[in-house]
Order: sequence, then C-alpha cells, then structure tokens
Amino acid sequence: MKFGDLDFVLGRVDPGEVPYDITLDVIEGNAGSVVALHGQEYLYGPKETRLLLDIYVRLLESFANNSGANTEDVQFFSRPQLESALQAGRGQYKSAALWTLQCWQC
Repeated sequence: MKFGDLDFVLGRVDPGEVPYDITLDVIEGNAGSVVALHGQEYLYGPKETRLLLDIYVRLLESFANNSGANTEDVQFFSRPQLESALQAGRGQYKSAALWTLQCWQC
C-alpha cells in the first residue's frame, strides 16, 4: 500500500493482541490519510469487511462534503450496492413451465 513516498505492508494481526471484533485505524500524514478496517476472521470474511469499510468511507465523505447533514440525509449504500441487494432479494427468474408438476396416477 502506498502512503506518501512510502510503501508499507500490513503484517498479520494476532487476534490475541486485538481483543475486538472490528478495529478501525485512521492514519494521517502529510500526503493524506489511510483508513484500515480489520475484522476477526471467524466473524467477518473479506467481502463483509470490505462492505463495512465502503459504508464507513461513504458516510465519512458524505459528512465531509456536507457538515450540516444528519443521518437521515445520508445514503449508507451506493446505487450498485442497492441494486445488487434488490436483485438478490428477488432471486433468479424461473419460467413457470419449469415448475409444472405432472401426476401420472390422477
């Protein structure tokens, strides 16, 4: 990961040293800031951790762009995330003909 003129790699975090389910690190420097979110592997996979980080950054940007906004005015999810959730909720389209049951002894 690049931070200013430096390249750094985050090594493995020992869960025994971090007693929290989720940790959020914000590192500020002259070249900008780095936001890192760590989750316990047994609770959060990479996909879930990425979603939480995306939501946090989205909220951070929303409040930074409009300091007068309240939580009801801010969208937690992006349009693609909402559309993906709606599609998952609807499921895949199946033709009714595929689900026709036939009774041979009726």
